[in-house]
Order: sequence, then C-alpha cells, then structure tokens
Amino acid sequence: FFFSSRRRHTRCSGVSWARRCVQETGTWGRLLLRIQRKSQVSQKFFSTATKYANNPNFSRVCVIGGSGISAPLTVSSILRFGNLVPQEIRIFESSKQSVYGPALPFVAGGELQSEDLVSRMHRVFNRYNQINKNEIVSIDPEKCIIKTANKEEFEYEYLVIAPSHQFNLGGVKGLQQALSKEQDCRVFNINDVESVSKFREGIENRLGSGQYLFYSSGRDSSNYFAALNTALLVERYLKGKGETFRKFINLEYISQEVNIFPNIKTALKLNQQLSPENTNIECTYGLRLVEVRESEKKAVFRDLKTGQEVEKEFECLIVDPQIGLGQQYKEVLATEKNIVDADPTTLQHNKYDNIFVVGDVAPIESFRSVTSTVLQSYIVGRKIGQLTNEKKKKSNTEFMPYEGDTELDLFVKNDNSYYIETNKFYQQENLLEK
Repeated sequence: FFFSSRRRHTRCSGVSWARRCVQETGTWGRLLLRIQRKSQVSQKFFSTATKYANNPNFSRVCVIGGSGISAPLTVSSILRFGNLVPQEIRIFESSKQSVYGPALPFVAGGELQSEDLVSRMHRVFNRYNQINKNEIVSIDPEKCIIKTANKEEFEYEYLVIAPSHQFNLGGVKGLQQALSKEQDCRVFNINDVESVSKFREGIENRLGSGQYLFYSSGRDSSNYFAALNTALLVERYLKGKGETFRKFINLEYISQEVNIFPNIKTALKLNQQLSPENTNIECTYGLRLVEVRESEKKAVFRDLKTGQEVEKEFECLIVDPQIGLGQQYKEVLATEKNIVDADPTTLQHNKYDNIFVVGDVAPIESFRSVTSTVLQSYIVGRKIGQLTNEKKKKSNTEFMPYEGDTELDLFVKNDNSYYIETNKFYQQENLLEK
C-alpha cells in the first residue's frame, strides 16, 4: 500500500495526501508513519492524528443522532465546510432506520405506506463514518466525554446534538403508558412510524365510531401542523369510505396555541379555510393536554385562559407530543423544557462553546420543520468548519445568524393547500396557496 500510495500522491500536498490515505485505509496508525515526513501537514493536524492514534475513542467531531434527518444533514455540512475526512467524525445512532417524519400524516391518511418513509441507517451516512449503535448514558461536557450503555467512553473536540423524534412524555400523566400499549391501542404518537402504522391498522380494522381527537403541542412539537395535517388527511380517507361510514365519526383538532398561527392576518384566512363547513373538522384552541385515561377513553385538558380542566371522551387520540431529551443529557439541557441550553441564533451552547445543537431540541423561537433543520445544519456545519479549518480563518461575525426561518405545509383540501414561510419575527411571512 505505501509504495502504491507514494507513487500516486507524490505531487499532492501533505494534507491532501493524508486525507486520501485515511479514506483508503481508515487506519490512523499507518498514517502517522507517513505524515511525519510530510512538512506541509499542519502541526494541528499532526497533533490531532497523534491523539487519535493514542486514543482510538477520540474524534474531532461527535454527532448524536436519533432516527431523523438532523444528524445526516449535519455530518454532510461539516464535511462540506470543514477540513475533515469522514473518519474524524463519530456518529452515535442507536436507531436501525431513518424515518422521514414530515410525511407520517400521509401514512395515517392511507396515501403512503410506512415502508416508503424508512431508510436503513447505513445508507444514510457516508460509508467511512464511524457509527456507534449503543445508547448514550451520559455526557460530561467538562471533560468532553460521552459514555455509552456498554460502558465505553468516547472523547470529542466538538459535539453536535442532533436527534429527531425525541419526546418529553412525562409532562402528561398516563401518556407514556398509553403509547406503550401493544394491543388494542387507542392512543397514538403521530411522530412515531410504528405508532402511526398501528393507527392505520386500527382505523381500517378495529376502531369504531365516536370522537377522534388530534392534539398538537404547538410550537413545542416536532412539526407544528403535523396533527392538523393528519386530521385533514384522515378526513379525506373517511370521506372516501362513504357518507354512511363518515357520519358516525367526529373529528376534532385541539391545539395548545391560542390561534392557528401567530400572525392575525394569516390566522383569519386559515381559520376561514378550516371552518367545519369546509373541512368537517372541529378546531379548538388554547387547551393543553395534562392527562390521558386510556382505560376510560378520556383525555383531560387545561384551558390556558381560565385554568379549568376540560374532559373529553375519545374513541381514538392522536398526539403530537412535546419534544425533549432524556435525563442522560441533563448536563447540557435547559432547565424547563428538556431542550439544549443554547443560543437560538448561533445554536452554540451558552456554557460550553464546543457544543452545538441542530433540529428538534434546538431552542428556536419559531416553528420546527424540515426547512429549519436544514438551515440549522448548514449554519452549524459552517461554524465547525471554520473552527477546524486552518486555511479559512474567518471571524464569527461572517456567519449568518439563525433567525428562525422555517417553511410549513398545510394540506387543506385536495386542490387547496398552503405553503407558509416565516421567521421568529413573523415578518418574512409569505402565505402561498397552491
């Protein structure tokens, strides 16, 4: 190998040769024998390679994923903007599959199959990336160490927390137990592919007439319009079954937001389109889910204006729960909502400047969506690229801040849906009918 590599890469710069060497062998120990003779290789690159050879559990960048697109997008951005090779990035991904979450309402509505949204995880990442499939037990940001369930410790220089489909179910009494039920399920999580598949099976074969509730956690949810889109698509499916079947089922959309959208002008237009006369769906705002009594087929809500509790019976409850990370991340979490304690514009941790966040658990001030995740991964990738790339030293002010830019889709009817663009100030709002 060394002779062939020497002939092929004699005219390459030291860094370029080193990158190709690692890509072809994946072995840092062999690389060290050669890069000592390459004067063009920077001292920083050499010291990092030495550290990696002495500690195989060290990585320049560690990315924590979670079955969604946040981690793959972030890894791609870091490789694009940073002077790194895939072997310098370690990915923690315990899920065996990647799920395209925004299309899950179409599975609930019978327009897609769950298999259409799932990709095997090994197809998502670069084949040279190091992927650890064990669950994370804890993070020590002071020592830059990640501990996994098999008692291994991994050291990092930079850490990106980029999980998707992580939920804080503890805030609603009885919700976790209801969602974990294996048979005769009546409570479903719209952001979980297995739960949505169970709902699909239930509505076709088992669930009967009665009240179908679709609850959204609003801005605290993974996808602002997921529950509403599910209700609209299920209505389309039930309508196709015939009026006789449809008249025995009542659909109701419930949100903890006080209105469908913060901008009053847009809210008025959407409220008009979503009236029961147009959609056959009741819309109720300002209620927060506090308890699920699955055995009694009852859900308890709290009115955010009056503080009073409201009970609603259901045949089926579809929930878009509040996002949040587990307590194994408590050292890097904010205190209230179980999201990362980071600056919403730079996505950099407020206390540890080598920790970044992308996706659902970022403390953004607008709505979470695929578009917001793409923009966040781009910004974090550029920032880490700047920090790891000696040849392109730039000041932090040259990087664009994240201002909550996002895009949302609302499927009102077969021939009438809305595409909404906005940011955290709701000033760039562009409501397009399509």
